[in-house]
Amino acid sequence: MINNFDDLWSKMQIEFNKIDKRFAEIDERFTEIDEKFTNLENRTEEKFGNLENKIEEGFAKADKRFENLENKIDIVTNVNLAQILNEQTRTRNEITKKLDEYITKNEFEHKRFDYKLAELEMKFGYTAK
Repeated sequence: MINNFDDLWSKMQIEFNKIDKRFAEIDERFTEIDEKFTNLENRTEEKFGNLENKIEEGFAKADKRFENLENKIDIVTNVNLAQILNEQTRTRNEITKKLDEYITKNEFEHKRFDYKLAELEMKFGYTAK
């Protein structure tokens, strides 16, 4: 019986050794997989880092272009605003001059009309009041 037990134990030891060897192989494969994942993670981080840098550079360029565009728009707006104000001032002066001429002409016409009325009143003895 001891012989059977020793034989059984030997066979079990052989099987356990096979299992240990198999687990060692599996551990080695997991180590390889861990290394590959680590390499993949490093490459991914590097690529995303490069992509992030390119995106930031692109935004910096776009920001600079927008800043230049805003400056140009400000300059054009200021020039146009100055031209508009000058034109408004010129137009206002022109209208004011025409109104003054009209008022002067109107006053002259009223005086002439008043004179004609007074003349008619004197001629016909009629008062308009």
